[in-house]
Amino acid sequence: VDNYSDDELVDRLVTLDELTWSNQALLSSALDGHRCRMAPVIGFGMSEDRRHRPPIVGRHGFSVEWLEIEPGSSTGLHRHRDSQVLFVFGLGCELRLNRGEQTVASPVGAGAVVSVPSGAWRDVANRSDEPLQLVVVNGGDGPTALDWAAEITVAAADAGWCRDANGCLAPVALVG
Repeated sequence: VDNYSDDELVDRLVTLDELTWSNQALLSSALDGHRCRMAPVIGFGMSEDRRHRPPIVGRHGFSVEWLEIEPGSSTGLHRHRDSQVLFVFGLGCELRLNRGEQTVASPVGAGAVVSVPSGAWRDVANRSDEPLQLVVVNGGDGPTALDWAAEITVAAADAGWCRDANGCLAPVALVG
């Protein structure tokens, strides 16, 4: 078992004031109705911002990020292969799973913890008048590769944004 000094433990502490937020962490963030921002804490998680660097790195087997969704916005429909747990801080959270006629939408109360199945289509919406914050925990040591619904990918491209070969946001003019 490793033994850590007090100074080493302090290096593994991240306060809310120390978070580095990105308004371009998700492909959908470029679109009206999907105003979200993220702040990585542990590991590389699902942020698609190439400049995002988590303050705590290493092999943990999971990543932790803060997600904030503006009132009336949502993350946009996406899925990924990693296991995911959402810790909800605030009112107005609605979780939609699946797509099309199989869509299930459910309000999720403040203080709730939700396990989202690997591979499930998901969209987290804020139905309140205040920003909604969540802590997102994804399984795995690498970045979580998102698969966006076609309507998000097309709308983002029309707005001038896409993802490069590494899955990071980039202007369409640079990627082609």
